[in-house]
Amino acid sequence: MSSRKRKGITLKDVCRWLRQGFGLGELTKYTPWIRVQDFSSRGTSTKLPLVSVDRTAHLLSRLEYRIALALDFANKCIEFREQYPLLPIAELQDLARAMGIRYPTYPGTKTPVVLTIDFFALINATAKVPPYLAIEAKYNSALRHCPKHPHRLLRTLELMEMKRRWLTSNGVQLFLLTEDSIDKTLFLNLKILNQVAHRRGSICHEDNYNKYLDAIDAVDWKGVPLRELYTETASRLHWPAEDAFIMFKHLVWHHYIEIDLFELLDRNMALSRFCIHEDPKAVLTGDLVPLLMATSK
Repeated sequence: MSSRKRKGITLKDVCRWLRQGFGLGELTKYTPWIRVQDFSSRGTSTKLPLVSVDRTAHLLSRLEYRIALALDFANKCIEFREQYPLLPIAELQDLARAMGIRYPTYPGTKTPVVLTIDFFALINATAKVPPYLAIEAKYNSALRHCPKHPHRLLRTLELMEMKRRWLTSNGVQLFLLTEDSIDKTLFLNLKILNQVAHRRGSICHEDNYNKYLDAIDAVDWKGVPLRELYTETASRLHWPAEDAFIMFKHLVWHHYIEIDLFELLDRNMALSRFCIHEDPKAVLTGDLVPLLMATSK
């Protein structure tokens, strides 16, 4: 689908986009309300092929890219939908009136804007935790007072509060994440692991998983540089060492191997934690929000 027009948006346009499936569907059939090709955004827009769900995520900033990597990796996240529309509009308009604020319209028109949440996630929840959460990604600069545009921060906060109240009334908790919210080392590690997460074929094939795990489990990992760990594993399997390292990273992403991702993945350093899981689906990577909101080191 080609990019949609950005000016002179009418209610007919909004209705047509809904009929076309924008903002609707789930899992592989979800289509975000806003796609990379539709609107400009701060930073670098990215299309990220997801591992957890066979579709491509549309991310409008590098901050959203960081969050999406963490969501895609976290076993606790069943599914997330980026650029998720808040509908019906009438409910939010009523809330805006009750709050005494102006509901936004598309530039140059009287057409009410379809507001979106950056991420709407379905999680593996306990009875005490709601199964849904929402995430807004904001750069710190958007949350600071700007002398040149003194009303911009107030407007940002007004709209965020309106979204928060509407989501809360629907049983969804809203979290605000900035560029300081995700640990830098965690992000770098997830970026490295994601490069081989999609690998399949002769090496990263499920038929090789148990064979590899048995071989690496037989190696004494404590105090041993990671390079020696996967090289010894490769020797036992009669594989090239680099293939063994690729498989190691592949299995970490898919939760067969657990390591401390808050320590930089360095071939020349020993692992502080190493654990093998026979059933990765049973492994939950801690509480999802604390994973995302870990303080940067």
